[in-house]
Amino acid sequence: MAAIAVSLGGCASRDESTGGTGVTDVIRQEEGALGSSVMVRYPRMNALPGTPRAALNEAIRRKFMEEFASGCESILMLAAETEKQIEADPEEDGPAMHGWTNQFTYIPDHLSENSVSLSIRSDSYTGGAHGNSDFIPVNYQWTEQGVRQVDLADLFDPSADWKGPVSKLVWREFLKIRTAQMQLTDDYRRKLEGPDGLAVATWGEWKTLENLVDEPFTFSSSGLTFHYAPYVLGSYAAGSFHVLVPIGELRHLLSTAGPMGRWLD
Repeated sequence: MAAIAVSLGGCASRDESTGGTGVTDVIRQEEGALGSSVMVRYPRMNALPGTPRAALNEAIRRKFMEEFASGCESILMLAAETEKQIEADPEEDGPAMHGWTNQFTYIPDHLSENSVSLSIRSDSYTGGAHGNSDFIPVNYQWTEQGVRQVDLADLFDPSADWKGPVSKLVWREFLKIRTAQMQLTDDYRRKLEGPDGLAVATWGEWKTLENLVDEPFTFSSSGLTFHYAPYVLGSYAAGSFHVLVPIGELRHLLSTAGPMGRWLD
């Protein structure tokens, strides 16, 4: 596998690929000082050179490797600087200074001939009580002009007032997940289901439901999924939420000429 050039000064690296039916996982890992490491895993569809699928593969690779390079800089470079500080002053050493990591994996929604939609999941640890997670959307479509990024508005009919209705659908589906997964008190459930439920879930940070659709999204024939990292819609203990709005609920708002149009027949 041809790997992106990342200058890491003395860090060990490892590349590998894992086979699968139609899709291969490409894995790259860099290791640094004090037990630090950064790993990326992304999908590569089987494709002939010069085809739309090959162009989509390249778009996926570039996006993941950009995040990987950023993780190497923030984790491995910082670990190398920390190691020098410890060498100068051993009293600075401690368990929290070791084993920093950043892993970039993915949650696939769909990989096809003309479009792809997946979410990068970034899990990092730099000391402290627990690590952190985040989601980064990877949505691309092949057109006659080449590969272009798919934004949320591209999915909907330009004449439709979609943001408010979609936000309400997301909130409805979130409440179903929250109620099913968590042991909620009757009082807290009533607050969540009330007119100020979003403010309750986000400790007053979000005031309107339309904030819900500003988070990372993916799409497929099943519908539209929004990905919420820990702390976004609850405490860290509540974890991440992946909220699917079924395509049947969106059919009247989606653009027949957009990336989801082929699933409306």
